[in-house]
Amino acid sequence: MEEPPRYKFGPYKIDAREVFHATPLSYAMVNLRPLLPGHIL
Repeated sequence: MEEPPRYKFGPYKIDAREVFHATPLSYAMVNLRPLLPGHIL
């Protein structure tokens, strides 16, 4: 089975399950402590 892609944010490893949009040049991830439920920055 193929391993899901991994992302890095500074010294932190971001699990692919936390990324909701990705392009070849960028990605968007969920916030650990959002202001409101479902809120993204």
